[in-house]
Amino acid sequence: MRTRRGGFRERAYYRRTNCLLLGLLAVYLALVVYVERVPGKEEVFPFASWSLFSMVPNEYRDYSLRLLEMGDGRLRRPAYFEDAGDVIPWVTHNGARMAIQHLGDAAEHGREQEVAEVRKYLEALYLGGHKSLKYQVVARRYDPLERWRTGHFREERTLATFEATDAVEANKMEPVLLEPRQGHLPHPVGKREGT
Repeated sequence: MRTRRGGFRERAYYRRTNCLLLGLLAVYLALVVYVERVPGKEEVFPFASWSLFSMVPNEYRDYSLRLLEMGDGRLRRPAYFEDAGDVIPWVTHNGARMAIQHLGDAAEHGREQEVAEVRKYLEALYLGGHKSLKYQVVARRYDPLERWRTGHFREERTLATFEATDAVEANKMEPVLLEPRQGHLPHPVGKREGT
């Protein structure tokens, strides 16, 4: 059973704790207002504002393949590689995505030999099994949430159009090992010598 004197101590301790927390909140808010009055000013750790994510651009740029024709005829609607899971089993494979990014970068910057090497690799590993295949390499710019909700792209540019008439034979070829360039992601196939 508590004594009358102990109850007063608990209440006094509770009041002091509340006053201390209220004071800390007031100091925090004052620091945030002081720091945020000048945009771009350094933050005072750990007193940072919560506006961090409002300053991050939500735009994404990448490359993809737009499939136009497969087999003996045109597709009802051109489809991007990542949306063609019903006809291509490799749409979620990270290696395929990286090869497409590599192909798009090479096509956009006019590196024809690299385009030919990446095409050979891409068609052999990820687009094989079809009698013929016609596709475009497309540079895209979009907001991921907007694309998820509406399917809309802010910009689509066709960089090149290719036709793989013997994709079935290409599927039987040995894949090519592409050496990474400085500043680009590697696209290795198999093991390198000495590893």
